Amino acid sequence: MLPPRSTEEQFADALRIEVGMLQAQFPHLAERLTRAKDLIEAGRLFVEDTGTEAMVQSKDGTQHYAVNGQCVCKAAQHRNEVCYHRLALRLYQKVGDRLAADQERYTIDLDGEARATETPQPTIKPEWLVTVQGKPFIRFEGLLELAHARGLVSLETTIVSVSEGLAVCQCVARFADGRTFCDKPCHDLVYTLGAFSRL
Repeated sequence: MLPPRSTEEQFADALRIEVGMLQAQFPHLAERLTRAKDLIEAGRLFVEDTGTEAMVQSKDGTQHYAVNGQCVCKAAQHRNEVCYHRLALRLYQKVGDRLAADQERYTIDLDGEARATETPQPTIKPEWLVTVQGKPFIRFEGLLELAHARGLVSLETTIVSVSEGLAVCQCVARFADGRTFCDKPCHDLVYTLGAFSRL
C-alpha cells in the first residue's frame, strides 16, 4: 500500500500535471507557464480570500504586482501579452479546482461496513503520466504498479501478428480475487510503431 501524501505533495503533483497539460495545449506559453510554476513554488504568489485576486512578489522582493484579470508589469503593459504573473494566478486556480475535484471523487459517502472493508485507492504518481495531444495518459510502469496494488498476479501477452509497421498483441490479466481481463486484438485500430516512438 502506498503511504498517504501530504497536502503539499498533492499540490505539487497537481501543479506539475496542470503545467504539463497546459504547455502541451498552449506551446507558445510554455516558457511563461514554467516561470508561473516557479513563482508559485517559490512562495511569491499571495492569493486573496476571494481566490480571484493576488499579489505577486518580484524576484528581488522589492515590488508587488496586483493581479486581478490584469497586471501592471512591463510585459503586460508594453508587449500586450499575458504575463506569467497572471498565468500564476490562473494556474493556482486550476490546481485548486483539480484538488477539489479529486477530494469530491474520493469522499463519496458509503455505509460504515463498506467503508471498513474498502482498501485505499493507489495514487497515480506524476512521473507515470505523459501528455499526448493535450491529454494525460498513464505510462506502462504506472499502470502495472496500479494493477499490482489492486491484486494482479499474472499478465500474459501473446503476439498475434507482426509486420514492419504494425504489431498486434493480446493480453490476459489475472487478479488474486479471481477476476480475469482479456484484451482481444482490434484490427480496426492501427497503431504504427512510429506513433509509439514519439512518446
